Amino acid sequence: MAKLRWRICEQDEARRLQTYLNVHVGIINTLLIEHNLCRTEHAAQESKRDRWNIRKVIESIHRTLTKVHDNVVAQAMAVAALKSTVERMFQMVNGEIAVSLGTLKDAVASACVATQQTYAVILEIRERLPASPDTRWTFFQDPLVVEDPSGHKFPVPAEYDYTLLSEIVTIKLQTGSCSENVGKEPFFLYYADRSGPMPGPNVALRPGSFITVMVLRFQAELYHVERGTVIQSVSMTNNTH
Repeated sequence: MAKLRWRICEQDEARRLQTYLNVHVGIINTLLIEHNLCRTEHAAQESKRDRWNIRKVIESIHRTLTKVHDNVVAQAMAVAALKSTVERMFQMVNGEIAVSLGTLKDAVASACVATQQTYAVILEIRERLPASPDTRWTFFQDPLVVEDPSGHKFPVPAEYDYTLLSEIVTIKLQTGSCSENVGKEPFFLYYADRSGPMPGPNVALRPGSFITVMVLRFQAELYHVERGTVIQSVSMTNNTH
């Protein structure tokens, strides 16, 4: 009964449903066709863009090949010019420079012989020198420069104290060039530039300073010598002042 009722009563509904489904299927097919057309158009645009890019690459390669060809031609010309220059230089070397090199060779040989002779002399001098310097004559500071009444100057190591300095001055006055005029007369020491206290047992000696010797003679003369020149000579009596 249900089947019969369906065939009789619901037949129109079935047709409408079938028609509705056919319409929807047609719409879906149309949309699919449109979608495929869009994809085809997009693929065509991509293909066109790829062809344009390929064309630009080919043109760039063509320009590069043209530049390379021009560079090869220029390099070939440069190589030819270099070859010509090298040939001229070779001729110069075989000609004028060869003579100059010969002269230079002789000069170098002479200089070498002279250097060897000089080196031999230096070695001989080195063998005759002592193994180490004599520290007795080595001053670790600038020495004192002492000037006696006759104007003679002699160095004294700054490492000495006032006592050793006085002894050295005493020996110089008794045995030096002014021993006949001075003898054993008392003397005084003072700095030539008068920039500080007179040297004494309690006064440290300044390295590199100039010291002048003043000798006092009783019943005779006062010798005051500075920088080798007598600037005053006065008779004195027997007093110690």
